[in-house]
Amino acid sequence: MGRRSSKRKTFAGLWSFPGGHIEPGETPPQALVRELGEEIGVVPVSYVHQCDLSYSGQNGRNLVFNMFVVTHWTGNPTICNEEHSALRWYPLNEFDQLENIAHEGYPALLRTLR
Repeated sequence: MGRRSSKRKTFAGLWSFPGGHIEPGETPPQALVRELGEEIGVVPVSYVHQCDLSYSGQNGRNLVFNMFVVTHWTGNPTICNEEHSALRWYPLNEFDQLENIAHEGYPALLRTLR
């Protein structure tokens, strides 16, 4: 998980998963590879689309988060830009106690992975 920087417009200071917007002409898997490289310096090698989570933004825009489970990657996760202020691994059985998460759907998503 990454703690979003306090300077971010959305979800500032909250724990979230690395990722971001899909650029024009880009597929969700292409965005996954690009965003993880930009944000935490890893290249996903093996991954599967798990689900989509919806979110109604502050300006009334409905957003969809394409959630992937990455099981193999190259590189070592590290903060590569100003998107996050911290990175931390959380065991699946401890996630329900985590506070300050960016999306209320995260606990249910992670319960399906146990």
